[in-house]
Amino acid sequence: MSGPTGSKVFKDYLIHRTWLLDARSRTLCALGRWDEGAAQLMSARFLPESGESNVSQTINLASLYNDLGKPKEALQTLADLGTERTSPYGAMQVAIERLASADQLGDTTEAEKQLGFLREHRDDSLESYQRALISANHQDEAAALLISRLQDPDQRLKALMELQKFKLPPLPKICRSVAQALERRISTLRCQKGDQQGRCGVRVSIGTPTLLNRSCVDIAPE
Repeated sequence: MSGPTGSKVFKDYLIHRTWLLDARSRTLCALGRWDEGAAQLMSARFLPESGESNVSQTINLASLYNDLGKPKEALQTLADLGTERTSPYGAMQVAIERLASADQLGDTTEAEKQLGFLREHRDDSLESYQRALISANHQDEAAALLISRLQDPDQRLKALMELQKFKLPPLPKICRSVAQALERRISTLRCQKGDQQGRCGVRVSIGTPTLLNRSCVDIAPE
C-alpha cells in the first residue's frame, strides 16, 4: 500500500493485473457477455507480462475469437505476437489457435502445417496435441492418442476430464455452428468402439459410464 493518505494500490497490483483481467474475461464469458469478455483481454494484452511484452492474454484473446467464430481476428491478434518469449507450451497454444482459424477458414494447407508443428512437439503437451487432432478432425489419430493416455496412470485423470460434457453459457448465434461442430467431433471420439482386430476403443479404455455424457453410456466390452 502507498500509505494511509495515499491511493490504496497493492504493490503487486501491476504484476497480477493481467491475470485479474483474464479471470474477469472468463467470468463475463461464462455469463454470456462475450463482447465484454473480449474487451477485458484486449486491455490485458497491452499490459506487460513479467516486465515484457504480453504473451498469455494475447493467445487467450485469439482463442476467444476462434470460439466466437472470428478466425480472421484471431490470426490478426497472433500476428502481433513475438516468439522470443514464447515457452514451448505457449508455442503449442499459438499453433492450436492458428490451426483452429485455418479449419474455420477452410485452409487445409495451413491447418496441416500447424498440425505438423504440433505433432513434432507433442511431448511438450500431449493434452494440447489431443486438442489439435480433434480440431483438425483427425479422429483415428485422436482416438489412438486418447487411448494411450487413458491407459497411462499419470495421464488418465486429465484425459477423463477432457471427455466431460459441461453446460455452456448462452452462445452468440455466430459461433453456435463452431461449437456444435467441435462437440460432434468430441462426441464421436468419446463413443468410439474397438476394431475387428481386437484393439480396444475409447469406450472400453474409459471403463466406466459414470464419468461420461449419458448419451454414450454403453462402454462395456462387447
